[in-house]
Amino acid sequence: MLKAKDLIDHQIWWQLRMGSSLFWFDNWSGLGPLYFIVPSEFQCNEAIENVSDVVTDGRWHVPAIRNNLPKDLAEYILTEVKPPAKPGEIDKPWWMLETNGEFSVKSAWEFIRSRGEKKEVYKKFGSRDCHSRYHFLCGEYGISKSLLMM
Repeated sequence: MLKAKDLIDHQIWWQLRMGSSLFWFDNWSGLGPLYFIVPSEFQCNEAIENVSDVVTDGRWHVPAIRNNLPKDLAEYILTEVKPPAKPGEIDKPWWMLETNGEFSVKSAWEFIRSRGEKKEVYKKFGSRDCHSRYHFLCGEYGISKSLLMM
């Protein structure tokens, strides 16, 4: 199930609102989690936990971005990604495998199956009635349980 979660997690884009997304591990830039994008020799600053940690007064804190990311990635974020500007609203997850952004078990299953991992993942769920096994998505991403029953 954890293997499936790791695959599924990469299919979520986080729309910035207050910057609650994890800076290094969530896909809030549209490029994927920064942890997997920065070169392996690059040291990730663990003091930066959330995107909001590099924002001041609704604007990117330019030195924090430039000092903690490779130059090309820093420039991309500063010019192409709008900083979070909605205090009090947690960042919103969008399921990238559906045009409406809503999670569906069907699209997740098709994605996993298309990767040739159907049998292995199916064994990990342990039953055909796997929608009840997606409870981790409900709590972690605020997804309605009724959507998982579709």
